[in-house]
Amino acid sequence: MNRVIATCFAVILLSTVVLAQSASKSAIRQYAAPDGSRAVITPVGSSRESQIDIYTPHLDKVCSLDFSSEDGEHGYAVAKAGWTADDNFFVFSLENSGGHAPWHTPTEFISFKKYSPGFHAQVCLLDSYLDNPGITTPDFQLSGPNSVTTRVYEASKDVTVSLNAITSPPVNGKSRCVPCEYAKSVNFGP
Repeated sequence: MNRVIATCFAVILLSTVVLAQSASKSAIRQYAAPDGSRAVITPVGSSRESQIDIYTPHLDKVCSLDFSSEDGEHGYAVAKAGWTADDNFFVFSLENSGGHAPWHTPTEFISFKKYSPGFHAQVCLLDSYLDNPGITTPDFQLSGPNSVTTRVYEASKDVTVSLNAITSPPVNGKSRCVPCEYAKSVNFGP
């Protein structure tokens, strides 16, 4: 009888853990900057792909990024995200929803220029400012006013970049920045 009770308890506990993990994968995540700006990451459909919406402190949507794909297997999911201490950048890493190119986890940042009377934002691929072929870990670290530490493919150590100091063209010579205009959704899926 004790064995039956123990088995039932184990099944209930395991089911609870599985349901909790499923719910956490599909949960909406919010990140608030010290100035009141907000980033909201929403799962798209039944896949683990993501959409990011950025709001000003006055709750005006200024940027909407859609990383979903039609089949739920060729888009991206946000793995990690956070605001820099100076509120000028929202940084996030991506993982391919279908498991394609598992060595590469693109890291992007949204750059903000807050000025009166407007608010300008653009999303940039951090990989394009570092040595090719790209960033290999979703687990970046934020420090200082706006520095990101991450690992580049085949690098023997981590690389730290001050986002505010990025003024030169990307390594490959092509800009990988897209403006966020009038909160229109920018789709990055295939």
